[in-house]
Amino acid sequence: MVKNLLLLITIIFSTLQITAFAESPKGNTSIADDSMRDLLVVGGTGTMGAVLGLSTLSFVDEPSEHLKNVYMGASIGVILGVSFVAYMTANKE
Repeated sequence: MVKNLLLLITIIFSTLQITAFAESPKGNTSIADDSMRDLLVVGGTGTMGAVLGLSTLSFVDEPSEHLKNVYMGASIGVILGVSFVAYMTANKE
């Protein structure tokens, strides 16, 4: 159940990120467009981190005792996503 839900969320974020990075021909984007792109990047990296944490559960005897791996993966993904967004925002021309 949880694996199917995370897979669905991952697919949704992946497809939304493709359209979020499509810019207008002149490169003019609004604050709302930039914010949506940033939100999708952070959400996508957090989701991918959770999926990676979820994949570690198949290697342990009692998966229910190691659910912290999912939370840890998600938090590391969010931290990486926020770092990437901050870096891109700082280097924007």
